[in-house]
Amino acid sequence: MKLSSVDINNTSFKGFIEYKTIFVHIPKAAGISFNMSLFDNLGGGHIPLRNYQLVFSKKDFESFYKFTIVRNPWDRLFSAYNFLKKGGLTGNDQEFAKKNINPYKDFNAFVIKWVNKKNINKGIHFKPQYKFLCDIHDNVLTDYIGYFENIENEFQSICEKLNIEKELIKINSNKRTENYKDYYNENTKKIVKEVYKKDIELFGYKF
Repeated sequence: MKLSSVDINNTSFKGFIEYKTIFVHIPKAAGISFNMSLFDNLGGGHIPLRNYQLVFSKKDFESFYKFTIVRNPWDRLFSAYNFLKKGGLTGNDQEFAKKNINPYKDFNAFVIKWVNKKNINKGIHFKPQYKFLCDIHDNVLTDYIGYFENIENEFQSICEKLNIEKELIKINSNKRTENYKDYYNENTKKIVKEVYKKDIELFGYKF
């Protein structure tokens, strides 16, 4: 499915209610592909899981199967940078890139001069992943955390859990052939390790 065929405003809780589940869409972690493949819409968008407690009843929130997909923070940062550098999906993406991405000559300059614990919370695509999954006390609320690096198997596991037969349709997939590791140096690796420390420790990632 082409990206242009996806209505970015097509959010809906219909699939969540039908399958008694909640999928937390973390930006740049295959969320559009998962939502469109499973629910034929964009689910709830980038809503943190704790906010769904305001959407569903206490009984439904506790009983619904809550899952997400996370991604290596170094890889996710590089993906988000390139996504926004190319214009993103919306006018807001373009405006954000104009102010926060475009002023830097390359990725390493961006990491050195922009990436810090304050700035990453300015844009949804750079927000730490744990913030989408935890309550105000930083307790993880999901029943299952899948990994982007094992995306096909994760999708099949989710389908089995929900007792549905679907095929993963990759949308907004970056077809780059380069390895994110080639775009870091020792300094920028350390910056990301510190800034995304909680994600790295919580999800067990290494560079």
